[in-house]
Amino acid sequence: MALLALGGFKFKLKTAPFKTKQTEKSANFAKNSRVGQRSAYQFLGVDNEKITLSGKLLPPLTGGKKDLLKLEKMMETGESYTLVDGNGFVIGSFIINSISNTDDLFFKDGMPRKTQFTLKLTRVDDDRIDLIG
Repeated sequence: MALLALGGFKFKLKTAPFKTKQTEKSANFAKNSRVGQRSAYQFLGVDNEKITLSGKLLPPLTGGKKDLLKLEKMMETGESYTLVDGNGFVIGSFIINSISNTDDLFFKDGMPRKTQFTLKLTRVDDDRIDLIG
């Protein structure tokens, strides 16, 4: 079972298990200045949802560099991918904005024993997903 799936990539223990998932949702408002009163705001709609996944790879217990390379290749296509949670709920269509990693504690051959990673995603679909059913 996977924690999340982004397109064909499954986030699980043997690939890239994340420790934290941060979701940011915001709205857009236009500000209208008024004489002698506080500014008025007009709701323009929701902004693009952003998700940040952070985790740690500990080869051979978890995935390694090859799994991060798969995600990098996905990012380099510029495509959007469907994000699905572990229960099969479709969250939406997301692009990969960035991938960062930090290697630590190296084996004799130069391979890292530990890699911290952060993956930033942005929702790009226009469809609202009906949460009720």
